[in-house]
Amino acid sequence: MGELKTVAGYEAFIRDGAKVNYRVQWHPGEGAPFLGPEHFVKKISKETVPAPISRCASLKDLLKSVAAKSRFPAEILLRKGRLANVVETRDRFIREGVLEHGYLASQVADFLACHPSNVSRALQKELVA
Repeated sequence: MGELKTVAGYEAFIRDGAKVNYRVQWHPGEGAPFLGPEHFVKKISKETVPAPISRCASLKDLLKSVAAKSRFPAEILLRKGRLANVVETRDRFIREGVLEHGYLASQVADFLACHPSNVSRALQKELVA
């Protein structure tokens, strides 16, 4: 915490934090969501934060796309089968949905009607491999 000893260091810390993983639902409204003197709050709240990544494909469309690349019907990926090539394709869908399209792991788990730990394992396979 040594880097926060000055007001400028604290302002930079808040400014950087405001840009990391910003989610609209966390913003309490048009009022300033920062603590500090009024001039600091005005200065920070005037800075613009880029809009969150917009998802260009719904999970249903993404599933169809991944299934088509693997030459599987999309419905097979929604089942709980454990055939190696089906599991590999389902894992690819999970990785694309979470890592490339910005869906939450819990959203993908709900879509696949599986436990979120299954999605976490699929994501961890990518890290280990």
